[in-house]
Amino acid sequence: MHNYIDSSEDDIIAAVFAFFKTYNNIPKDEPVNIAAYNKDINEAMAEIDRGEFNTQEEVEAII
Repeated sequence: MHNYIDSSEDDIIAAVFAFFKTYNNIPKDEPVNIAAYNKDINEAMAEIDRGEFNTQEEVEAII
């Protein structure tokens, strides 16, 4: 996983980071709602388009 992170572009890292942040906030005993999942993905992509994301170095520091 670290190799993938190291070799990925910042926008991909930001999208994956957004996914994990969202996923970790979903109660584990609750099924994933596809509409909510798609909404979260669309919101994350809009944040990326606005330049609101962490760089690879920032994500690595968080990890």
